[in-house]
Amino acid sequence: MSPAPIILEGFSRAAEARRARVSADLTGRGASILLWLAVSLSLGGATMLLVDRLCTMEAAARIAAGV
Repeated sequence: MSPAPIILEGFSRAAEARRARVSADLTGRGASILLWLAVSLSLGGATMLLVDRLCTMEAAARIAAGV
């Protein structure tokens, strides 16, 4: 048996290992992007709710003050 099949098998295993690492890396990045997006949207929603409540309180204070 010549060493060529052994070398090719080694290259094949190395290529498969690289593909697995790249796939895991992309999966991890995708998960972190989705987590960032979810946190960003929830903080944005909370900020909008807070601003809405502050505007409502200001409007009520103006009405109470007769302005």
